[in-house]
Amino acid sequence: MFFILKNKKYRNLNYEKLTIIDPEFSKAWEGLADSSLLQSNLPQAISHIEKAIEINPSIASHYSKKALILYYLDEYDPSERFANYALDIDKNDVRAIIVSAAVKAHKGLLDQSNELFEIAINLEPEDSSIYYWKAKSYREFDIDLGQSMNLINTAIEMDRSAPAYFIERGSVSYTHLTLPTILLV
Repeated sequence: MFFILKNKKYRNLNYEKLTIIDPEFSKAWEGLADSSLLQSNLPQAISHIEKAIEINPSIASHYSKKALILYYLDEYDPSERFANYALDIDKNDVRAIIVSAAVKAHKGLLDQSNELFEIAINLEPEDSSIYYWKAKSYREFDIDLGQSMNLINTAIEMDRSAPAYFIERGSVSYTHLTLPTILLV
């Protein structure tokens, strides 16, 4: 755990140095936003990504990163709006597609959500995070717990280094085991 935290802090310092060397390098600000997001510092992540957008509003990844941060803040409509901004710039921005799919699932638009997840998988079939997000949506919105378990297992097979995947598998297992008990009460 210390190594992971140390690595995140090291990454943060590198991006901070880049913003000092060139304060107009928007990708460095996006990197700082990503580092803050990994440390669960969402207000700081928003601040950094807004700086990146201010510097260069023509980069799709800035908007999709802001969409992701807003999603984590439970601000679903703004999240979807920023995902759409990203897709207006780059229709193949997979992160924007994933966030849009998750928002659609949250809104109960399951067919649209599934369609977007499939588009993301077709664009980046080796991206394990797509399977993670789809599994998470299936669990959170009680779509299909069996399929959720299959999806999260696929994500884990693709990338065993992501702790969030194992946590999600535990959540799916817990939900799957407790759901019949809840329904019986």
